[in-house]
Amino acid sequence: MKPAKGPPPTACLKAGQGIEAAPQNTGPAIAPESAPPFYRGCSPCAGGGSGGVAACPQSRATRPPALTPKPRASFIPIPGRGGARNRRDRSSSALSLAAATGLIDAAAFALDAGLGLNRFVTLHWAAGGVTDDLAAVARWLKLAGDWIRSCGGRFAYIWIRETGADKGAHVHILLHLPPDLAAGFDRRQRGWQTASGALWKAGVRYSRPIGRNLRHYAMGEIDGQSYEANLAETLDYVLKSADDPARERLGIRRKEPGGVIVGKRCSVSQNIGREARRLLNK
Repeated sequence: MKPAKGPPPTACLKAGQGIEAAPQNTGPAIAPESAPPFYRGCSPCAGGGSGGVAACPQSRATRPPALTPKPRASFIPIPGRGGARNRRDRSSSALSLAAATGLIDAAAFALDAGLGLNRFVTLHWAAGGVTDDLAAVARWLKLAGDWIRSCGGRFAYIWIRETGADKGAHVHILLHLPPDLAAGFDRRQRGWQTASGALWKAGVRYSRPIGRNLRHYAMGEIDGQSYEANLAETLDYVLKSADDPARERLGIRRKEPGGVIVGKRCSVSQNIGREARRLLNK
């Protein structure tokens, strides 16, 4: 499905709508308090605070940006790490609580490490004729990561696979793209897509910044709009296939079947994964 025409969109996503229906940036910015519960400031504020991100003393929205982000309290209202414990032959029909928590933990860690997830990419593998979507996403991420690192940049990502009768196999990727590499990144996406086995045609790739632009994560707030609130809305969208216990525990608003997935349903890059977080917190 083609994205809606109009001015360049933000990455904010309306509740209950798909990625293609994301609002344009002609409307009001997302208020920090509109962020899903799992992303409202630090743990004491999450779910129980009245001010959301903007009122949280640990939130990036209330302090000036720094070249080296300072550690802050998790914005997840429950303890623990979690992750995608998937075998090659294991099938799943939804994201578990552990997996969803691991993805949110990784996004939080990325932001504090100066690797804020600032680009949202969806690749509709089925529309591109891909039969092995797990191998395709691995190939695409390797090509993108190798190029970014060859340019002296750092790369981080989380991804979630989904499938369905209407869209077929596809993947949602939230990644860190150094802003000064954006033009080169966009020029190379056709080559990466075809090298991953997908046709180059309309409806296969969908890509946009998370927030006002790729630098929003480092600035914290632009024109009263919080990067964290934008990231929270994006996370709420990509976590929509979580099971009921995960959605209830984490406060995920959206709900949509993600289909039966064989093998890894989700993953994160090693530099923001569980072991990296454990070593930092030792």
